[in-house]
Formats: sequence, structure tokens, C-alpha cells
Amino acid sequence: MSLIYSPASYQGSFNDAASSYYPSSASSAMVTTAPIHASGFPLLDDPRIRDVLNSDIAIETLLNRLKQSIISVKDLAGYIKRRSSIEVDHINDIKRLSKSTRELSSKVDSGRLGTYSRSLLDILAVNERAAGVGHTFVAELHTMHEDLADLARRGEKARKTVKDIAMRHEKSVSDAEVLAAKARARYLGFCDEMEKLKDPNNKAVKFGFKSKANVQLQEQELQAKITNAEGEYRQKVATANSLRTDLIGDLRPQYVKQLTDLIFECDEALARYLESYAILHENLLIDQSFIVAPETVTNEPSLKELAVSVDNQADFFDDIVNAPANSKKPLNRPDVPFVQHPYMLGFSPIAAPPTAITNNPSSALSIRTNVSRSPSPAKSMHTDYNSMRSRPSSRFSTSIPMAVPSYGTPLDELIEAEALPDPIPVPIVVKQCTSALDRFGLNAEGLYRHSGTPTEIAALKHAFDTSPQSLDLSNPARHGISDIHAVAGALKLYFQELPDPLLTTALHKELLAAVANTSNEWDRRDRVHEAVNKLPDNNYAVLRHLIFHLDRVARHESVNRMSIVNLGNMWGPLLMASGRGKGGKIAELALQAAVVETILYNCDHIFEAE
Repeated sequence: MSLIYSPASYQGSFNDAASSYYPSSASSAMVTTAPIHASGFPLLDDPRIRDVLNSDIAIETLLNRLKQSIISVKDLAGYIKRRSSIEVDHINDIKRLSKSTRELSSKVDSGRLGTYSRSLLDILAVNERAAGVGHTFVAELHTMHEDLADLARRGEKARKTVKDIAMRHEKSVSDAEVLAAKARARYLGFCDEMEKLKDPNNKAVKFGFKSKANVQLQEQELQAKITNAEGEYRQKVATANSLRTDLIGDLRPQYVKQLTDLIFECDEALARYLESYAILHENLLIDQSFIVAPETVTNEPSLKELAVSVDNQADFFDDIVNAPANSKKPLNRPDVPFVQHPYMLGFSPIAAPPTAITNNPSSALSIRTNVSRSPSPAKSMHTDYNSMRSRPSSRFSTSIPMAVPSYGTPLDELIEAEALPDPIPVPIVVKQCTSALDRFGLNAEGLYRHSGTPTEIAALKHAFDTSPQSLDLSNPARHGISDIHAVAGALKLYFQELPDPLLTTALHKELLAAVANTSNEWDRRDRVHEAVNKLPDNNYAVLRHLIFHLDRVARHESVNRMSIVNLGNMWGPLLMASGRGKGGKIAELALQAAVVETILYNCDHIFEAE
């Protein structure tokens, strides 16, 4: 879908086109997503940013910044394509090598037999299984490459559309200023001739080279030329200032908003895809580590931690703030003034020139304020950036604001802020997500294993952070959510961002010891049960609610392919302390999974059955 940037149709067509920026994963169809609007980012209130975005270099700076983002998308797409090809070659090489080695070892005269031969065959089988894990990794990388390539194509198309329209208006103002400068030069030239002609020291007149009649005739002709040139000069100045006023007060803010929206959408998608790649790579290595002997990792940050360290706002801030220093153009061109020739000030009374509109921040703000009061829907969209920050998303209602965000707030503080009448204290985000997943997602293959659409996850997070009580996921399509894996991703993200994990840091060692040092299944159950009973009341209630939901997911294993073991592997690191930070052990991941598996297998015993 093409982008239409006429003021009246900008909002709807842009949202439609932006929704196609983020193709869904291989497990779900194309979905409509809410774009990330630049107006929601507080950095736009910084005076240094606003000085640049309100200046004459704003459009060029933002176009260059968007081009950088698109180049980064192409680079990441190329890397992922090459990485997928390397992984396929690796899998095939391992299979060929294992096959040839197995054939050689089966020959009687090829070497040692007995225990060595059996051990070698077992090792070859382990290597093949570890390499085979990469098939899913390759399939996901292929889908990700196609999505990124499509994102780059759409970004280039949108950038070209905005550039063509915005630069045409910028050029019309520049051309008008050039015409005004030429008219000024012509006017001043005639005035200079008149001044010389009237100069009593002019030798040509003084010594009679020209008759008095000829001088008077020449004065009349020059005066007529001056009058015409001055009129043309005034008209060119008025036209230039009128076009510049329209550009600064109405048109340029539109294109600045469109470009910043495109930049933030592209950057957000790029960061999400980078994070998805890191998670896929981590899962590949973890799955392979469960096949071979676990090894202790270093204290270096994980791939996921490196990926999520991308700060889109800081990058955008630095690029825009440093734009004036890197630009060959001045921050703002001066307005075109009308300059009366000194000689003509005393020669003929002429009406005062029109007042020039100064391009200072206060005047620009007053222009945008007047535009915002206009009843026109086209102009009301392009108000001051500060007013745009309070504009609610078109997807979710924000009629009931939250005192604290749902994500990243301590559990007790969030439950107290929500003040729900329900006797069982479970946050709205957990109830809404589990309810929607129970209703629509139990038969979704790979639930909690497949990554949801990044922008839908971001939109859900924003909605739960701002107005959770206004959100009802019993009808997800009404809120623009058509990817059930995005709901699962939003639920996982909530537990991942808890300051203290649900099973608490205090009970971490006790829970790991309960499954690590106990071989008897019943003793393990009782020790885990004892540790769970020590949880704070709110943690206990939320854990009970979540576990019974996961139990319902596991009961549909034949359809969704999510067994208790798979759920334990996914939820262990999310609910426990280790694995959320740096320097954890891969061996601990298996113990964390075992803790969640034990709770799931014995949920009716550990908790009162629902």
C-alpha cells in the first residue's frame, strides 16, 4: 500500500501502510499493527531537539537519519541471510561427516571395535542431534530475512514519498527567496543609477556632455524603472515570506512528524528483530547444550542482553542534536527583509513594507497553536510536539490512567495500585493475557515458544502500562490484536521485567536445592511445595493462577506441541532469579526448568485445585 501524504488523508493512510511494516512470523498471517508514533517519545521535548526539528535543516536531517535506519535494516537482513546459509552448510557437513565416519567404523578392518566403537557411534549420534536442532533456527532466520527485506522496501518507498513532497515545498520557498534577491538587485541597481544621475559632482552633467533636457528625460525613465522594480521587489518579498510562513507553520511540521514516525517505527522494528535473532540464537545454543554436557558460561553479557541494550531514543537524540554541527547549512536562514535604498528614503514617499515574520521559536509555536485551533482535520493533526505526547493511541482507550505502569513495577505495588475488588490478588495484565490465551490460544502450535509480532507486543505493553482497566482481550480483534503469540509474548515480558522474580530471589537457592539434591520424586515434590508455601501472599496467588493456566496449556499438548517439559524450559528462567542477569550457569537452566516442571506435575497437590 502506498503512503498518501496529503494533510487530510495522512492519518488513516499512514496507519494502514505502517501496519504492513511488520510482517507476522511464519506461524501467523499478516496482521494490522499500531505504528510507534514519535509523539510518544519524551525526548522530543528537549529544546535542542526542537530547535533542529523547527529549523530549515529539519527535513534534510530526518531524511538522512531515516536513510541510516533503512541501511541498517538491509545490513541486518544480509547478515541473517548469510547466517542461515552457513547454518545449513554446517548441518549438512555434520551429517555427511557422521555418515562417512559411521560407514568406516562398521568395517571389520577399519580399527578398534568394542566399547570404543560404541562410544564413537553414540558421540556421532549426539553430534547429529545437536546439529539437527538448527533446522528450526534456519527456518526462523529465513522468515526473519524476508520480513526485514520487506521492511527495507517499504521504508524506502515511504521515505521517497515524503522526500518528493517535502523537498518540493522547501524548494519553492528557496526559489521564491532567490527571485526576491534578484528583484532586490535590480531595484538597487536602478536606484544607484538615479543617485549618480542626481549627483551634482557628476562630470558628464557638469561639463555639458549631456543637455539638461536629456538629463530630465533620463530621470523620468529611471524613476519609472525604479517604481516598477520596487513594486516587483515588494511583491517578490511578500510572496517569499508568505510561502515561508506556510512552510514553517503548517507544511514542515507535517513532514517532520511523518519522518520522525517513520524513523521510530523502523528503529523499533529493527531493535525487535535484532532481539528476536538473539533469542533464537540463545535458544539454539541452550537446546544444543541440553544434548551435550552443560558447560559454565563466562561473565560476559548474553546475546539477548547485548541486543536489548540498543537505545533507539539515545541514538536518535545524538543524531539530531549533532546535525547542526555536521551540516554545511545554517540552522535557520534569515527572513527576506525589504531594504529601502538610502537615496529613495528622501526622494519619494512610499508605503511602509509589510512586517516580516521572524522565525523565532515563540512565533513558530504561535503559528502551530493557531493551526491546532482550526476546525480542519488536516491541520489539527500537526500541533506542537508537546501536545502530541498526550494523544492516546488509536488502538487502545486511555480513559482510565494508571498511577504506575504494569511492566517493571514490583508486584505488591502494582496490586495495591490496581485496587481490584477480586479477593485473589492477580494483576490485570496476567488475568487478561491468561484469559485470552485460555480462550483462543490453547490449540496454537508452539504457544510460548514462537515469538509474537514485536509491534503487537509493544502495543499491548503500552496499553497495560497506561490503561489496563480499559483493555478487554475477550475480543482481541477489536483492539487490533490478531496474533495470539503476541499475547503470550506480552505475558512472558511482564514476568521477565518484574524487579524481583515471581519465585523470588530469596527462595532461589532453596528451590534449586529441592530438585538438585533429591532423587526421590515424592521428596522433591514435598520440598518444592514447602518452598512455594514460603512465598509472599501476592506471589503465591499469581503463581497459582499462572500454573493452572500452564496446566491447561499442557493438557492440549497433542495439538500445541507444548508439553510440561517444554513449558518448564520456557518458564523456568522467567520465574526464577538466575538467568535474568549476567554470569549465570547453563546447568542452572535445567534446574530452573525442573522446578517449574515439578510444580506443574503436582499443581493439584501444591495448590488448592481450581
